[in-house]
Amino acid sequence: MASSEVEICNKALARAGVNSFITALDNATAEAASCRVLYPPCRDALLATSPWPFAKRRATLAPLSNVTRTGYLYAFLLPADCLVVREIWSGHRRPRADQRIPYAIHNAVDGRILCTDLSAPDIEYTARVTNVTLYHPLFEEALTWALAADLALSLAKDIRQEQLARVRSEQMLTRAQAVALSEDQMDVEPQSELITIRGVD
Repeated sequence: MASSEVEICNKALARAGVNSFITALDNATAEAASCRVLYPPCRDALLATSPWPFAKRRATLAPLSNVTRTGYLYAFLLPADCLVVREIWSGHRRPRADQRIPYAIHNAVDGRILCTDLSAPDIEYTARVTNVTLYHPLFEEALTWALAADLALSLAKDIRQEQLARVRSEQMLTRAQAVALSEDQMDVEPQSELITIRGVD
C-alpha cells in the first residue's frame, strides 16, 4: 500500500508511460503540475462512487438560520469533507421505504446544505479522505489506474494508453466495490407471518 500521495502519483505516472517522476507535488515540473491538478478530482470522483467503509463518517448537524429551505422545516450546513450524503439515520438499520427520512441537498453561499424536517439529523456520509494509508488496496489500485488514464492524455498524449488505463481502473473499481459490500453484514429479512405459520413444504 502507498504511504503518500506522491507514491500514488509516481505509480500512476509509470502506468501512464511517463518516465519522469516527482519527489513532491509542488515540484516545478510538468509532471508535478499535472498531478496537482488531476489527482484531487480523480480521488474525489472515485470516493463518491460507493459507500467505502474506510470513508464512512457520521455527524449530527446543527440547524442554520435565515436559509431558504425549499419546503423543508430545517437547513444544515454539511461537513466540509462531505462528498456524498448516504442517508439520514432513521433508527432502523434496514429502513423500509416509508421509514426513510426525506431530504434534499442544495448549494448555498457558505457551502452545500441539507434540508429536511428533522431538527437534529444524524447523517451517514462518504468523506473526502486524504490520508492514503486508510485506502483499501483495491481502491488504491483503481485510483492509480484512473489517474494514470488522465496523465496519459495530459503528459504522454497517448490515447491508447489512456484507454487501457481506463479499462484497468474500471476493473479494479468493480473488484473494490465488491469487497466493500462484503464488509457490511445486514440483518436477515424477517419472514412473513404466513410463511412462519405454514412452515416450509
